[in-house]
Amino acid sequence: MKRALIAFLIGVGLIAGLSLWPQEYAREPSPDGKNVAVAKYRAYQSWIPMFPGQSGDKAGWIVILTKDGKKVGKADVDMVSQIRDLRWSADSVEVRLVATIKL
Repeated sequence: MKRALIAFLIGVGLIAGLSLWPQEYAREPSPDGKNVAVAKYRAYQSWIPMFPGQSGDKAGWIVILTKDGKKVGKADVDMVSQIRDLRWSADSVEVRLVATIKL
């Protein structure tokens, strides 16, 4: 009985941990190639049924990284598909209607 309970708790913990694991939706490089934007969401959101074409409607965040992987900034978004509407400039990137991140 104890072993079954322990196995059950480990299984529940594993599923809970995996559900919060970040999943990558898309990457968009900056026009100059110095930075890259990465849209991510939590894994459990891919388990929720959606209509075809709605996969970009997941809430998540967009992280701006340098080409060597250093984090420059982050913006929470209602839809990870907002990565397609980024406005890059020489010293910042704008996530439309959400945030401006200095590069």
